[in-house]
Amino acid sequence: MKSKILLTLIICCLGIYIGVQYVATKNTPAPLGMEIEEKSPIDLMFMQRAYPTGEIKPSAYCNAAAWRQDLQNTQRNQSNIWDLC
Repeated sequence: MKSKILLTLIICCLGIYIGVQYVATKNTPAPLGMEIEEKSPIDLMFMQRAYPTGEIKPSAYCNAAAWRQDLQNTQRNQSNIWDLC
């Protein structure tokens, strides 16, 4: 009986201590020299396409369309089971 009361008292004190620490640290400003950066969404598709240089080549789409058209023209008479989308 005494052990249950003691355990309950310890758990309550621990909960209060954790709650006070959370509230106390939540309102403190960042240390000097450490500024909080504003988070922005990550654009994974851009990062994948622009990997080596960090920018997307403007002519990439035109080159791909021309390559597809050339491939279709050269393989027109062959029996091809693959279709390029």
